[in-house]
Amino acid sequence: STQSTWGKGLVIHYGFSKSTSPSYPDMSTVRLWFTNERKEDISQIHIGHEDLPEAATVIPFPPIPLLVAGQSCRSSMYIKAGASPTAPLKLEIWTTTDQFLVSIAVGSGSMDDIMMRNLSDLSHSK
Repeated sequence: STQSTWGKGLVIHYGFSKSTSPSYPDMSTVRLWFTNERKEDISQIHIGHEDLPEAATVIPFPPIPLLVAGQSCRSSMYIKAGASPTAPLKLEIWTTTDQFLVSIAVGSGSMDDIMMRNLSDLSHSK
């Protein structure tokens, strides 16, 4: 089971996929699940700023124009861990009204298993 983490009502879970993407065979697929726990809609969800370890690369998920109150959606992004594969990938998730700091801890061996994780350090930064 997973635990939910709220960033002002935006809940994000992620898991690493065992399979590689045909489009990005040298990168790991990160599956994302977004849920809007607010009573109002959330718009323009996207990655705003990246603070990545040396040689790490992120291909962000496509921006989510609107996540209706009480609804969920899925997306994917692709990462290449870089020179230090256990160093966390620090990203900011932005909406039209908020910014949240997110740190994805890749961890040793985690790319080989599908793991559901919540973004437990989702913290409001705006």
